[in-house]
Amino acid sequence: MVQKGAYTMKKRRSGTNQRTVRKLTFLIEIDEIKALHLRNGIFAFYRKGELIHAFEPFNVKQPDAFSKRSYHFDQHDILLMNERFPQQIPLYDEAMTLRSWANQVEYGLYQLIDSGRLSFIHEDDTGYKMEATIQWTGEALDVPTPIYKKGKDPK
Repeated sequence: MVQKGAYTMKKRRSGTNQRTVRKLTFLIEIDEIKALHLRNGIFAFYRKGELIHAFEPFNVKQPDAFSKRSYHFDQHDILLMNERFPQQIPLYDEAMTLRSWANQVEYGLYQLIDSGRLSFIHEDDTGYKMEATIQWTGEALDVPTPIYKKGKDPK
């Protein structure tokens, strides 16, 4: 039982002890990532032109002081993702233009989603299981070329 962007509960009996296992299964399909506010590092995820609301492993937030936009991924999330995936999610480099950096982040997120590296299964101490499959369903993105501010190109 899988529902797109929602959850379902499955009850399963386990062997001889007849315990019930609670399981939530998510299928999250993404076909577009948009940089909404470059200065604050605000990104959002879409499927068929519709904003995808809160889901893990992204700590997607409701409007707050940084962004009045519904459900976003911000600088704090980028920092956490950079710690976990430093090769894919770059921190802002003062030498690079904001747009170029945003393109690098979008591409890194695309790589992680497309490769299935963000899908996960989590089971807590009570036997509750959450399984999430996060899939890229849009067109493949091209590797962006970094664009540096005048006089700041590292070459």
